[in-house]
Amino acid sequence: MSTYKTILIVEDELVIAENTKSMMLDLFETINVEVVGSSSEALEMIDNNHPDLAFIDIRLGKNDSGIDLSRVFEKLKIPFIFLTAHSDESTLSKAVKSKPLSYLVKPVSRQDLFVNLQLALEKIASEEFYIFRDGTHDVRLPENSIVYLQVEGNYTEIHTTKKRYVERKSMTKVLEELEINLIQIHRKCFVNPSYIKEANASVYLTTGEALPISRNYKKALQERLFSK
Repeated sequence: MSTYKTILIVEDELVIAENTKSMMLDLFETINVEVVGSSSEALEMIDNNHPDLAFIDIRLGKNDSGIDLSRVFEKLKIPFIFLTAHSDESTLSKAVKSKPLSYLVKPVSRQDLFVNLQLALEKIASEEFYIFRDGTHDVRLPENSIVYLQVEGNYTEIHTTKKRYVERKSMTKVLEELEINLIQIHRKCFVNPSYIKEANASVYLTTGEALPISRNYKKALQERLFSK
């Protein structure tokens, strides 16, 4: 890998977490590994430093569920792999519904960790990025984190799962440079269909936002998203 990736381990058993971290760093030179022991620590960490990949223990202690935490990662489009000591059918069924990249049973072997982490890193590396300048900073933005684009004067607002950026280009130019396919919902707004939860009088997003939809685009949107 040409650039360092940040891996987050969410594991309440410190010895297991540190052993897993040690194996990862031994197997891959171009990664950073952070360890937290609870959902609250994980949420605080991703607020400050968006990880590229997470390994999440399904059971993080009393009243702390890794499956519940994974829904936040899914919403933010952060890929994750489950770690668990429980391989029963009920646990596996609940975990699979959260759409992890994979599912590893503890104690994790060096070989299993290598294979799963290698595949995950290759998947991350294949993602498309939109590169632009935001004020004085260059931004390398994963395209799958873009929720919607909106015209703001002569510029384009890029709304992501984390924040809003202003790109000093027209909407047309931005759309030409993006690899992802966005859906137009009115003259000044295009939405990533991956984040659309419901559409009627407005478009309701998984981020909790609601956007107005023009009558001219409503039929095409519903046919694309909800037709069998």
